Amino acid sequence: MIDKFMSGWGYAEGKLNRLVFECDTHEESMIVLNNALSRSDMRNVNYHTEKPYFNNKTNYVQYKNKEVYPNWYVLFEIGY
Repeated sequence: MIDKFMSGWGYAEGKLNRLVFECDTHEESMIVLNNALSRSDMRNVNYHTEKPYFNNKTNYVQYKNKEVYPNWYVLFEIGY
């Protein structure tokens, strides 16, 4: 996915900031996917079964897991 907020500055200056979340199970990946789709600051959210490749000249890629970002692996409930 592309993190719109973090793209274009800091380590991602002049680049797209891409987040790749590593999942152990299909259930985890569906939770992360749902959480990403529910956020307005994430776009181009995709699901892959193998590690994706990105051109480092145009992308700053961050690999995340449940030890670093545990909240992404918990299904967010949207309250209205």
